Amino acid sequence: MSETELKVWNWPDWVPALISRDIESFYEYHRHYEGWLESMIRNNAPALGAYGQWPALGKPYPTPCREGRFVFAWNNIGRVVHSDGTFSYVSFDRDSLAAIAPKGQEKEIEG
Repeated sequence: MSETELKVWNWPDWVPALISRDIESFYEYHRHYEGWLESMIRNNAPALGAYGQWPALGKPYPTPCREGRFVFAWNNIGRVVHSDGTFSYVSFDRDSLAAIAPKGQEKEIEG
């Protein structure tokens, strides 16, 4: 990775290092930071840090939702960082920018 590419990955403090390393490693072969941004836009992903609930990956279906701050990974897959700093692997609906908002917190997602 070049010096320029190292500077553009500027993760917020609340993003666990395991998530940032995983995403940076994947995009090392997919145009780095620019590829991540393009993929996020192309897949209509929620914004970095959007607060809400998303369906967890895995079985059985339907899976329960996980609540927290969203971090886009690739395709329709992301991570949700919980208030205690742990995280879950989640998916999102590419046809909708809105997460399922916890009651009373809808405005956090909109802005």
